[in-house]
Amino acid sequence: MRPILSAPNMEQRWIINMDQTPIYLSMHPNRTLELVGATTVNGRRTHDNGSRFSCCLAVSAKSEKLKPRLIFKGTPTGRIATREFRTNHYRDRLVLACQESAWQDRNNILLWIDRVLVPYLQEKVTGAPAAILLDEFRVHWTEEVGARFQALGITPYRIPGGCTGLAQPINVGIGKPFKDHVRAKWWEWLDENGPDASIVRSATRELGCQWVAESWETNITQETVQHSWRKTGFSYFPEVDGGIV
Repeated sequence: MRPILSAPNMEQRWIINMDQTPIYLSMHPNRTLELVGATTVNGRRTHDNGSRFSCCLAVSAKSEKLKPRLIFKGTPTGRIATREFRTNHYRDRLVLACQESAWQDRNNILLWIDRVLVPYLQEKVTGAPAAILLDEFRVHWTEEVGARFQALGITPYRIPGGCTGLAQPINVGIGKPFKDHVRAKWWEWLDENGPDASIVRSATRELGCQWVAESWETNITQETVQHSWRKTGFSYFPEVDGGIV
């Protein structure tokens, strides 16, 4: 991939990686600490500790961040999608959607292309090459998705299974710090809303949106994104003469 992505006619702004990850509205740890011999070990969690949503993150090799897309459990024509999202305070900073299992499917990746990728590509000169790196998750490689990429002049490149921790920028340097910042915001909220209770009320979808928006915009810096493309030994843009290409 190095000679392809480093070709003179390939602008780093149009080299993109996207992946999705689950985020839980209760991020309590599975372990706690207590003295040996204690008969009761208390932990803290929210009432609805299994609720989750999917978060689709994308970055360019130019260190630019695309809008996150959040997929909550529900139906595309249900109350959450048609009514609740309209009043969500973060609807302009995120792209919100619903799916029966709160997961990425064929329809949702097509909507991600139209609502996130296409607006980002508006400044791309017609005919200029563009590339997107995707893992082997099957919905990334359907005929409909391939046809949509072709229509937009984007070449998809497959990251082989077992290699995402080495060669997928989102996994290399973004996913963990991003989720760590989201988890820190959850802990802050938990301490503010139930410092003495073992079980507190459930976090709302809007709170989840707030944690994602603030973590993505503030905590994932341009430097973080830049280094995610440059894992030692597997860098797409290796260091040359002590500097970054």
